[in-house]
Amino acid sequence: MWGKRFLSVVVGAVVLVPGLGSVSSGAERLPAEVPSPPGQVVVVTINAKQVKVLGLTTFRRLYNLTLTLRKRPPAFDGGRAEAVSTPDVIVIQEMTFSNLEIFQKMLSQRSRIDYEIAWHEGSRTKFLYDPAGVTPGGEPVEWTDPCVPGPEGARTYQFARFLEQPTGLPVTIAGVHILPHYRDPSVEDMNCRLLNVEEIRNQLAQETGAVVVAGDFNRNAVVMQRECDTDERSEPRDWWTLMTSERDDAEPFVDAARTWHRAHRSAMKDQWTYGHRHATTNCDGSMRPRRSRIDYLFVTGALVAEASADHPGWAGEEPGSRHPVNKRYSDHRFVRGRFVLGGPTRPSSPGASPAKAGVVELAWSPVDQAAGYVLYRGLPGKPYAQLARLDGATTTYTDGATAHAQNYRYALAPVGADGAQGLESRPRWARADARGPRVKRVIPRPGARGVSRRTSIVVRFNEPFAEDAVSDSTIELVQKARWKKGRNRTIGGRVRIVSARAIEFDPRFRLRDGRTFIVKVRALRDRLGNRGSSFRSRFST
Repeated sequence: MWGKRFLSVVVGAVVLVPGLGSVSSGAERLPAEVPSPPGQVVVVTINAKQVKVLGLTTFRRLYNLTLTLRKRPPAFDGGRAEAVSTPDVIVIQEMTFSNLEIFQKMLSQRSRIDYEIAWHEGSRTKFLYDPAGVTPGGEPVEWTDPCVPGPEGARTYQFARFLEQPTGLPVTIAGVHILPHYRDPSVEDMNCRLLNVEEIRNQLAQETGAVVVAGDFNRNAVVMQRECDTDERSEPRDWWTLMTSERDDAEPFVDAARTWHRAHRSAMKDQWTYGHRHATTNCDGSMRPRRSRIDYLFVTGALVAEASADHPGWAGEEPGSRHPVNKRYSDHRFVRGRFVLGGPTRPSSPGASPAKAGVVELAWSPVDQAAGYVLYRGLPGKPYAQLARLDGATTTYTDGATAHAQNYRYALAPVGADGAQGLESRPRWARADARGPRVKRVIPRPGARGVSRRTSIVVRFNEPFAEDAVSDSTIELVQKARWKKGRNRTIGGRVRIVSARAIEFDPRFRLRDGRTFIVKVRALRDRLGNRGSSFRSRFST
């Protein structure tokens, strides 16, 4: 019975799945998808725990893994719609081939991409790749875990060569899943983790171009427990040191997630990828399940544009939440990275200067070998959206599509003659200003009674004004006539600047008692040239 239901999901029919309700391909509200820029690849590694015959529990996890991969994280240039980056290559651990085929079908139902499988039969790791993003360069290459040689019990891993589709730049992706413990008595005295890391580097030493090693190393990167060293400042473990060390025959690998977080001075407290099932006493004295970072993306020959662990691997709609039925889709979260394979050197941050009427003027220094530029803009807490594509001779841009008082961040990416997009600059912030100063407060307050005859008029504005816009006529104080046909009288005085946002009017003489006075404030310009609004109030002595 279950086989028919699963089959109907695979072929795209609507089906009633116990515990999940009605499942229909394409029925979910999913964000748009954004491909990686030319000359870049997005790689995701997943430990899916799908090694059994597909039953209800494993199907729920697989289904929620599909949705989670399609819903987050936001793409770099997803903009307000918060589109997601489509992975060019998905490296999958602990999934049988039959379950992988179902996963592939469910992804194709909910994605514009028809992923294809790259797999060396028998390997512990498998690849899904986007044929529009990367082209395979031959069959995957397999190697054997030196501590589980076989032949019958061999534990094998693989790497695959790809060419990034728009530019033809090469990238090699390797998938590994090192065991947490090796129980064979014959290898008890061997450090199998170090042997595996050494073998990984040997296998990939002759590869050209960028190389990404993705997968589960089943060990934290540092010796101290994560609860007391979330930013991984303690001594590194020997396997991590070996993986990232320099060698004569190959460039060192970098830990993508740590490298990105260090470069952006961002905390790594949410970068754990494994939550232990049972509570224990931790080094900080807390009693809860321990956390570890055991899944990684290591890269050499490419720049790390973005890298982080999905937070977290639970099946709930919101990050950090749990589904009421499906406690989690995997025993791990997935780790994602965007890597720059080529393109010109990284530019400096563009200058961003607010101008009159909400315009933001942008300018930057030319980048060597840049045939063009891509200018990005983002809102606070939102991903970037592409603002403009410009030729290589352009070094300025005027952004007039802004909203008053809105903060924007800008980044500039250079594009080479081959179309490869280099690493974008660090962000530069600017606040659009389309309005002039407005009166925020006036003393005496509007409608005040019994005001002292010796009072002066103080006007405070909501933003700084241009000092040269202030004159003795900026504030006019008028004594209102007592009789209907009487004549109002203008009170002489001096206007002086108190601060960048305040001016004061000192009457030349004491005000008459029992009279009503009108305060008139003329509109001022701000330092950008925006003209504000006039103001009027009255008070009585």
